[in-house]
Amino acid sequence: MLADRRTVVGHPLASLRNNPRMGTAVITCLGLLFALVSIESWLLQQFAQPRWAAWSVQHVMLPLARSACVLAFILLGYPAIFGLSQAPPLAAVLQTDERWSHLLNLGFAASMLLPLLPTLERVPGAVLPLQGFLLLALLFHWISPGAAVSLWPSTDAWAALALAALAPAIARFCLPDSIAHHEQRRDALLIPLQLPPLMLYGQALGAQLSA
Repeated sequence: MLADRRTVVGHPLASLRNNPRMGTAVITCLGLLFALVSIESWLLQQFAQPRWAAWSVQHVMLPLARSACVLAFILLGYPAIFGLSQAPPLAAVLQTDERWSHLLNLGFAASMLLPLLPTLERVPGAVLPLQGFLLLALLFHWISPGAAVSLWPSTDAWAALALAALAPAIARFCLPDSIAHHEQRRDALLIPLQLPPLMLYGQALGAQLSA
């Protein structure tokens, strides 16, 4: 019942203090993404030839792996990622009409198609949060049937998008081209910068259910 759902807190980061699941989700996602960044160069070297293998690793395997990390973050953090203390059981939500497959397909499709957009080519660090926005919106739609809610609510959603877009610029400012191995270091710095936009957007969605 919608009436039984309550937001935990108003500030997105407070869910880390008040909900162990959210903390576990953050630690797990950061660990997976750091591990992925650490082996990306090795994978690209190992599959440098033939060219189709290198292309597959760079444009299919690695984007899918990043998407899986984001999906794990969302599922592990549910329902606290929406700022909710109560929500329908995740297993029941995903088993209805095999929704889990829709969630996986959306994540994988977004991981391959979003980087092809001309605008996002200039801000690649924003791709991962945008994938997360799509997955969060779909999951929220499933847990709020019949409710008068928006999938792009309030100024918090715009703030989340702005934060996602600013993350690559922050990484470039902190690690300019003059620094050795700046690209790999930027990727590592981007990892913690990409989770706050997801948390902010999720909280903005869930806040509608407490209004």
